[in-house]
Amino acid sequence: MIDSFLDRLEKVKQLHNGKYMARCPAHEDGRPSLMISANQVKISLHCFAGCSIDDICLSVGMQVKDLYFDNQSEFDKDKWRLEKLSVEAKEVHGIIMMYEQAGKLTDKEQDKLLQHRKRFYYLQKQIRSLM
Repeated sequence: MIDSFLDRLEKVKQLHNGKYMARCPAHEDGRPSLMISANQVKISLHCFAGCSIDDICLSVGMQVKDLYFDNQSEFDKDKWRLEKLSVEAKEVHGIIMMYEQAGKLTDKEQDKLLQHRKRFYYLQKQIRSLM
């Protein structure tokens, strides 16, 4: 299954530890920033530029649930997704708090704050749908 995922990516390079690096399909990626690995349960993704797993999957025509191997129950998939969404929501909330405590913001900073708020509300909606 990992091979079919890797086939959807560009500039894939296998590392010595069984992990892979590739260009992230969710953003303009000049050099590979997406780390891919797999175990018996799922394919794991981490974009060092900060792209979400949802965005990465959507960019290659997949859903997060497609990263799991068939031996994983739907409950376990939802539990794992809930954990990942919760971690991202905490990180985004922390960024929002930093902007809000910074005082006067430039127009660019206000745009970034708005983007983070939209992402936070989207994450909250996704989390509620899994509870």
